[in-house]
Amino acid sequence: MDADCSCCGDVFQSESEGNECLSCSDCVGTCAKSAEIQIEPPMVMVETPQINNADSANDCYNFSELENNLFSGGEGQKTLARIITRMRVEGYDEEAWKVVIGLTAFAYKNFNCKGMPISQQLKMLESAPLREITQYVPGDISGLVNNVLNSETIPHGLEQDKKQTMDAYKIMALGLTALAFSYATRR
Repeated sequence: MDADCSCCGDVFQSESEGNECLSCSDCVGTCAKSAEIQIEPPMVMVETPQINNADSANDCYNFSELENNLFSGGEGQKTLARIITRMRVEGYDEEAWKVVIGLTAFAYKNFNCKGMPISQQLKMLESAPLREITQYVPGDISGLVNNVLNSETIPHGLEQDKKQTMDAYKIMALGLTALAFSYATRR
């Protein structure tokens, strides 16, 4: 392969590894071809945004995101354990999943979208009065589900009784209207 010397311009035969010009001593044995090969393009620094807990504190979370952010990490699990233990000492006997929902609801109502980082929200939850937290703990879920299911399905016999009662009210209303009309038109 032929190469040009960057200093004197002489053309010389480059060896497989050695690209040296023997005509001049100014170029210190480096030719233009080898210089072109060795030049690397300038590196462009691209700034990548870093997620900072202080910046993400200004975010508003939906309910499930807040629950995940509060209790998925080690600190959140320790906080949850402390609160459940405190509740048991005070005589509350709630299932852990209900306590998680109650704590998330309390944090959602009191701390969400207020610029508090998750770590500060956890500290605030630990010091919150239990009587306020327990207002957000769901009650008897299975009883509630049964009530909803029972209220949507009316047994056939009760439906017939309800229809007869409504018919009786209609007849009474019609009779009272007739009585009021006859009284009003009487002179």
